[in-house]
Amino acid sequence: MCEPRVNSDSVTFWIAIVGAVTGVLGFALSLINTVHDFHKNRISVAVDPAFSTIEGEQRLCVGIRNLSAFPITIDHIGFLGGIFRKRYFPCDPVSTNQGPLPHRIESRTLLAVLCPPRTQQQEFMTRVRSVYVSTACGQTFTGSSPELRQHIKSMKRAWKRLKQAAPKT
Repeated sequence: MCEPRVNSDSVTFWIAIVGAVTGVLGFALSLINTVHDFHKNRISVAVDPAFSTIEGEQRLCVGIRNLSAFPITIDHIGFLGGIFRKRYFPCDPVSTNQGPLPHRIESRTLLAVLCPPRTQQQEFMTRVRSVYVSTACGQTFTGSSPELRQHIKSMKRAWKRLKQAAPKT
């Protein structure tokens, strides 16, 4: 029978290959872990404006979802608009289960805030581009939705018709 010959050079070569592959895999996993930890320790908030019907009246509702791994505090809710993202009329939430601002939101939970009645019918809504939410640590998050953009377009048309129909003095 023929026995395989193993010399010390081939054993050393294969040990070096296994060591190199293990080192590269360890480095790649450490990079992935670093990126994961970096994103895990950041504040992340999703802002979703929508409309809801309450007692037969359509009202603007802002859904705020805490995507962070820790609780956050919401200080301000309002509207952004114009070219320079000017802030319009901070919204005083009317009906939430936590009372007036500020609100503390636990990790991975949703807070729904209702704007005052007829907020969506005000003239400033024609200049709005998105809804903003500010946290206690000073970070601001924005959000928009197709429903909000469609409403703003219809508000622009309605206010334009109203201004054209108004008598000029």
